[in-house]
Amino acid sequence: MSEGYRRYEALHGKGRRPPPHEDVTIEQLTAMNHTVTACLVPYADFAIWGPHGHRIERKMRFTGSVFNADGSLRTVEIMGPPNFEAWSSCFGVLATAYIMLDIVDLGTLIQYRQHMEKLHSRYGVETWVMLYQADTRFRLEHLTRIKRRLADEHKVAVDAGRSTPFDPARPWNYSYSMGISDAEWWRDEVNEPALL
Repeated sequence: MSEGYRRYEALHGKGRRPPPHEDVTIEQLTAMNHTVTACLVPYADFAIWGPHGHRIERKMRFTGSVFNADGSLRTVEIMGPPNFEAWSSCFGVLATAYIMLDIVDLGTLIQYRQHMEKLHSRYGVETWVMLYQADTRFRLEHLTRIKRRLADEHKVAVDAGRSTPFDPARPWNYSYSMGISDAEWWRDEVNEPALL
């Protein structure tokens, strides 16, 4: 925790600590560290990960409409943050963990939050189910695909005597950055009916 707070201070200023609603618990940080050390995607389920980690434990859920195969709508209960504001709080805690463990750069995290905010502004409150589903699929599934592709391209480039922006020691940073700019994936994912 002390090393993580030193990294946080290096980015935010001497003596600065995360605000209580964005601070990470020792359990959250340990779990994220284990995930990254095991070379797994640094994913956090926002139904159980968020502000005041000891309080949240699988309490966040919301209802929303999703499309059936025939195009009709049905209402479902979904585990996770009920709106963008709650999502942003959960992401703030994840960003703190990423910074403290040196997984993703602050600028990339700001860019991702702004990307989600832009999608939310563009598509509106009524599409929150689809936006949250796209975010979850991005952080859990698509990031892994991006990282594998970038690692393969990096190896080929290095074998040929070239360099790439991909850093095998911090693979998720560039993977996030490339994923945010993957306009085709986001367009397809956000426009896809939310079938949970």
